[in-house]
Amino acid sequence: MISKNIFFKLLTAIVAVSPSLPSLAKEEFEDETLAFCRYIKTEAEGKALKLLAPEAIARSFPGGDNGEVVALIGLSKDLGDFRKRSIILKIARQECSIYEQSIELRNQVDSLLPFVERDGLSNKLKLLAKAKGKIDEEINKIKERIQAQNETIITLYEAQSYVKRLVTQERETKLAMEKTLLPIDKLEPISTLRFKAETLLNAEVALQKLLTDLQKQDDWGFALVAGINQRISINDKIDSPNLFIGVNARYNLASLPANQTLDQANKYYAEWKRLDSTSFDNRISQAQDELISLEKQTKLIQAELLKESEELQGTIDKLTQYDASDAVRFTTKLRLDAVLLGIELEQNSYLSQQLKELKINDVLEPVK
Repeated sequence: MISKNIFFKLLTAIVAVSPSLPSLAKEEFEDETLAFCRYIKTEAEGKALKLLAPEAIARSFPGGDNGEVVALIGLSKDLGDFRKRSIILKIARQECSIYEQSIELRNQVDSLLPFVERDGLSNKLKLLAKAKGKIDEEINKIKERIQAQNETIITLYEAQSYVKRLVTQERETKLAMEKTLLPIDKLEPISTLRFKAETLLNAEVALQKLLTDLQKQDDWGFALVAGINQRISINDKIDSPNLFIGVNARYNLASLPANQTLDQANKYYAEWKRLDSTSFDNRISQAQDELISLEKQTKLIQAELLKESEELQGTIDKLTQYDASDAVRFTTKLRLDAVLLGIELEQNSYLSQQLKELKINDVLEPVK
């Protein structure tokens, strides 16, 4: 007779390898992306607005030995600010794109196993309803035999207890489905996920290069300056103000070696991202291995269930040769057990078929 624990063995196997997922609907993930992009782009627009405007300047310095002071007011604009503004806006767009890609890829990778689990739970509800119909038919036969005084009321009570067990399993299955809220509608092939992971990594490397380019803009400066200057004397003599236009230029003498070091750091960053154990590519490989492992488990359990089903059916066939009341009663119990065993068998077969179809669709692509 099949052990009670075997009924839950496959479900346990799935849950054991399933990652924890936040209970958020798909719309909430989309709202999260929208909120982040709105924040990052608005912040960049504020920085860009500052870089468009000139700076007001006011200075004073000695104008000679007679105690004169020269006062200067005007406007100054560094031409490099226009380049900085362009880079800052690009960085914001890139960060938004990377965040959106990360959320989408995370949802797909984290949902691989839970998606299979939820699909299995949905099928299990159908099997439970089907099994309940079979047991109801058996209960009706038992009632007929009771009326003919060929069966006892105890057998009826035992049969009805099987219905209660099915109802309990149905309630537990529905509860498990309610806890499994997924942010995706369908699975994507592993090859597609790997391509997206590579695209995301390249985008992160490109973002790092943009950040480096922004730092390099501080290496030099070329500012246009315009305004008026006023010579003020301690003898209360004030000359007429003069208009002036000038330039301010600057250059950091360590720029060349510093920039070479920054470029080398970008290469190290790209290498680190590819070796990062928490990268999406590694997470995809882990989920892929778990799916392959699950597929192997379903085959082993299927063989075990088929063997028990054959043994159970063999026992039922032998008992049908006897007309004794005890034999009839025990045969009825075995037929009810066969119904429960059939749920496990069909559920495991369904999961095995689903995994095979996913493999055909390249979701279970062999790990290279």
